[in-house]
Amino acid sequence: MKIILASSFNNIAKTEDGKKYAVAISDDNQFLTNLKKYIPKFDSAVMVANDPTDFDTTDFYSDLLFQSLELSGLDFKTKVVFDNRNKDLAEEIFANADLIFLAGGKVDVQSVFFKDIKMAKLLRSNKALIVGGSAGAMNLCETVLNFPNFIKGIGLCDKIIVPHFDGANKSYKRDGNDEYDNLMALSVNQELIGIDEHSYLLLTDKEVKPFGNIYRIIDKICQRY
Repeated sequence: MKIILASSFNNIAKTEDGKKYAVAISDDNQFLTNLKKYIPKFDSAVMVANDPTDFDTTDFYSDLLFQSLELSGLDFKTKVVFDNRNKDLAEEIFANADLIFLAGGKVDVQSVFFKDIKMAKLLRSNKALIVGGSAGAMNLCETVLNFPNFIKGIGLCDKIIVPHFDGANKSYKRDGNDEYDNLMALSVNQELIGIDEHSYLLLTDKEVKPFGNIYRIIDKICQRY
């Protein structure tokens, strides 16, 4: 199994008036390079929703992502948006997938969705490259920080990850507030892994490899991974 745990897919830019549009996926820290390396073939790409009932939001971000894949030279024969509209076809969709993106958004909402469809079983049964962004990455783990609480994830990774973590500036922004000190308090007697906006962890059967600015946070001490 190959998994990328990231803060962001880094595939969206904004115009001056704030309108979002698709751009080619960045190769910061070899992100695009590793996508190309670990995608087994280019038949089917799947975008998994954060909120399986919010079709408009899911379709908007899925469309941007699929545009970004094409702009990046990742051309798939089939592109599938996965949510409540087609969850009855989950086994077929995931069995045929070569690249699976798990969207960011609300951690707790997506957690319920993942458990409802038995996501752990679906992901373990295929050979696709799995890419989680923000909440999508967090929910892959055994333990998930639904700040400031912890909830149970689907267990494909034994790390507790913290996306959008600015270790260089000792900052962790949540809803406009800097919760760095509160995050440090949560690290007592356990390890948290902070990931900044352009960084990620690559999990293979052999190792967990950091790319970019990744931080180990244990007992209020923050150090580079």
